[in-house]
Amino acid sequence: MADCSSVGLRGGMAMCVRHCLAAAFVVAGLAAVGPNPSAAQESLPRLIKRIQPAVVTILGYKDDTKKFSKQGTGFFINKEGHLVTNYHVLSRITRAEVKTSDGATYPLKMILAEDPRADIVIALADLPKEPPHFLQFTREIPEVGEDVVVVGSPLGLELTVTEGVVSAVRRFGPWGGVIQISAAISPGSSGSPVVNRKGEVVGVATFFRLGGQNLNFAIPAGAVLALRAGSGRTLPLPEPEEPQTREFSVAEILMRQGLDHFKAGNYDQAAEAFKEVMRLRPNYARGCNMLGLAYKRLGRLEDAELAYKQAIKLEPEYYLPYYNLGYMYFGRGLHQQAAKTLKQAIRLKPDDAWSHFIMGKAQVELGERSAALDEYKILLTLDRKLAEELFNLIYK
Repeated sequence: MADCSSVGLRGGMAMCVRHCLAAAFVVAGLAAVGPNPSAAQESLPRLIKRIQPAVVTILGYKDDTKKFSKQGTGFFINKEGHLVTNYHVLSRITRAEVKTSDGATYPLKMILAEDPRADIVIALADLPKEPPHFLQFTREIPEVGEDVVVVGSPLGLELTVTEGVVSAVRRFGPWGGVIQISAAISPGSSGSPVVNRKGEVVGVATFFRLGGQNLNFAIPAGAVLALRAGSGRTLPLPEPEEPQTREFSVAEILMRQGLDHFKAGNYDQAAEAFKEVMRLRPNYARGCNMLGLAYKRLGRLEDAELAYKQAIKLEPEYYLPYYNLGYMYFGRGLHQQAAKTLKQAIRLKPDDAWSHFIMGKAQVELGERSAALDEYKILLTLDRKLAEELFNLIYK
């Protein structure tokens, strides 16, 4: 293993970094296994015994304090002492140590590669010899229902094992999205390997707490395999310029949950989910629009109006908030405001039959029969049933 401490700070350090980085990505590439349907599944006790020696506890410190301020998990990926953990485990600290399965502690020397958005880091531990074991990745995204094991270091309980299944796979991004699992992930377990019953790493666990609920998910192994060598930095890590994938991942999961609650008529729960979506993704107009719909169903019309207007502000070319706001104005008898707002919805989506229908109804209420007839003529080409209903209202 290259010894960075014995070389000069500038040229020698750069040569050492290049050596370490080359080793990291050659070996990491070899440690990625392809699909192997014939590989036998191991018994759980045997699998755990094989995984645990590769898992480390990461202790993070601020400045020169002796008491650690942060704890996480990582795991070795090759014999060079390179390990994987979450970006957020190593953020906001100035130095770190890794505690191996035999209880020995070693300094974390440098960051070899990083992806703040994916919340993934490859780091180098300063080990006197090769690690006792390292883990292999699989490029295959696991199937829903597949058994997984997580070995991590939740606070006060090092090398703890939890079992579960893959409960969902949310696909987005170049490396596969996010894997939601039922295996419990507690504070300190971020960076743990999520392993299938063949002993292959399918993902890296990341902890996220939302209110009183722990959301357990993993960044797919493909995110690690897609990393490219950096310059070889030391701690501290810079703050991410963009929200990390786990924020986007949780927002997507909550959006789906909110939609499910909304469809089931659970509008209180839907509103809470959409509020958390907006907390995680403040510029997400579609989440804001759904929050407005949930508020409307709850009878919280002023809150709904504010949510629709915020959605319009966030994405002025998105027609649905205009339609929903105009429809709500019509229901409240604010026909002039309804017509003005629906005009914008129609401008953005001229073929939306319901926008023309509610616009026609508003014009009937305003006594503008000629304008309502114009909407009727348009509706004849879009939805004859709505056109007939509007015609009957015009000549009621």
